[in-house]
Amino acid sequence: TVANTPYLPISAIRVLAQTCDGLRPWKNGDVHRKGFEQGFSGPRVLIPRGVDTIGRRLRAAYLEAPLTFQHIIQSLVVPRGEERRAKLLTALLNSRLIAWFAFHGTASFGSERPKVLQADLLTLPFPSPDDMPQRERSESAANALVASIDRMIEAADGPFDLREDERTQLEKIDHLTYEFFCLSDEEVVLVDDTVERIIPSIQPRRSQFPDIWKPADRDDRQSYADALIGSMAAWFDPGCTIGVELQARNDDLAVLRLTVEDGRKKVGYTEKDDRSVGRVLAKLFEHIHQPLSGNFQLIPDFRIFVGNHLYLVKPARRRFWLKSAALADADAIALDLQDAVARNRRSPA
Repeated sequence: TVANTPYLPISAIRVLAQTCDGLRPWKNGDVHRKGFEQGFSGPRVLIPRGVDTIGRRLRAAYLEAPLTFQHIIQSLVVPRGEERRAKLLTALLNSRLIAWFAFHGTASFGSERPKVLQADLLTLPFPSPDDMPQRERSESAANALVASIDRMIEAADGPFDLREDERTQLEKIDHLTYEFFCLSDEEVVLVDDTVERIIPSIQPRRSQFPDIWKPADRDDRQSYADALIGSMAAWFDPGCTIGVELQARNDDLAVLRLTVEDGRKKVGYTEKDDRSVGRVLAKLFEHIHQPLSGNFQLIPDFRIFVGNHLYLVKPARRRFWLKSAALADADAIALDLQDAVARNRRSPA
């Protein structure tokens, strides 16, 4: 009954594994609505309606002990014998990937207080390893995810100082979830950029300028260049490497130069301490034989080949320097190269 069963306030809910330690029954035995009584005991997954806007995740916790709560917490009851699958679901619900799916399928993610309701939960993917393109890879990750929940259950019932660090566990959950869904490195980049950068920028905060609208810094440009080089490397012979150099930049624009180098030469990303963007653009204009808009902000990824170099003119805002932007730029450059090769083949000897 409500009078002698521990009550779980929303402020005390944990992720991965819920504990009853320190919880007391509701202040009185009065019940105005019975609610979903089956959700108060037995194997189940507790899922708050609200999204963690700091960690940008859904939250879910596995529990078997009796516990009552209010409607702000949802309970998914698990049939006996399905505990392992419920633990797998608990782990997946806490991952960045499921937050990514929820973002694309839940309208409230764009509000100040995003939430995921029962109808939204039913649209989230929960396949078995048999449904995955690499069954063994997915099965191995599933076993590790279930083991993670088991460790968290054991730690939750133990002394406080022996409990595992929640942030570290969630990072492991993210990696294993990517393995469970057999994601490629490029797909992982898209998920991480969405959760880390894009979702925070569309959830309004009072007196806070969205992070991806700020100017990119050296670390942003370095990460972009590394992702661009890594994505383009597969198109060239093993003996070739790609160098990326920042030729010039100011508060509005940056000019990158890409060069294919001999593999024996150590290359990567470098920057010139040069802010004279106008001078560099003037040289590029000499090789352009068509009219251009004077506002490069309207052409966010302008590309031009000059000799053996490829120049990219990019706005200086951070959103154009995400790793996912580097992957998109790499695809666009690949199409440019294919078009150039096709034109050369059609040209008369």
